[in-house]
Amino acid sequence: MMRIVALGDSIARGVGDLGSGGDVPAWSGRLAHRLGSAQHSIRARAGARIDDVIHHQLNDPVSQTADIALLSAGGNDLLQRDFRLENFAEGLSAVLTRIRASTATTVMLTLPDYSEAWPLPRRVKAGLRRRIADVNGVLQASAADDVLLIDQAGERLLQGSEMHHPDRVHLSPAGYQALADLTATRLGLPLLHPPLPVDAPPGMCAWQPSFADLRRGLRRLPVLTEMAAATDR
Repeated sequence: MMRIVALGDSIARGVGDLGSGGDVPAWSGRLAHRLGSAQHSIRARAGARIDDVIHHQLNDPVSQTADIALLSAGGNDLLQRDFRLENFAEGLSAVLTRIRASTATTVMLTLPDYSEAWPLPRRVKAGLRRRIADVNGVLQASAADDVLLIDQAGERLLQGSEMHHPDRVHLSPAGYQALADLTATRLGLPLLHPPLPVDAPPGMCAWQPSFADLRRGLRRLPVLTEMAAATDR
């Protein structure tokens, strides 16, 4: 039986998909269901940075025996005050090296442009876009022939408001299903089962706005201010 593991941040974790608490199908679960004879495990967590993937997620025995590794990383790293592009590049290289050593096939996502997700001043948005572009450059440069890179911003099947969660950062249930189907198609794997449901009953998405989200947003203000200042240099 094929084994699929999801690594990285909240996109790989399935934030925005149907379910409650930690019980969501997410990218990996929807892919496993479509393939029929596959099992999946989510080791990704919301807020994870590349170091978390290296030191925690990849150390899990499940991660070391997977046939397919789904990776979403970089979005949380670039929002840190101590962010250094070269450090992220080194961390990503270490992650991909370890996945290759396990012989798993890697599927990796680029970052979407979520600078419009928050009501930010123009200069802050410009700085954020530049940092997103820098991280995407590293992701693209790191994707060798043995890595399937899916461009979230460029893939036609992932466009449209119905593909995104209301927070405009994460995918919706329909978006996760489209991503799973696209992954299978790009890997040349047959879709044996019908897709999982994507219609969300009220209150059944895995993300709801909270005071914790507000606090996280406020904590990002210093780094967003630095991004704005960087556009003037």
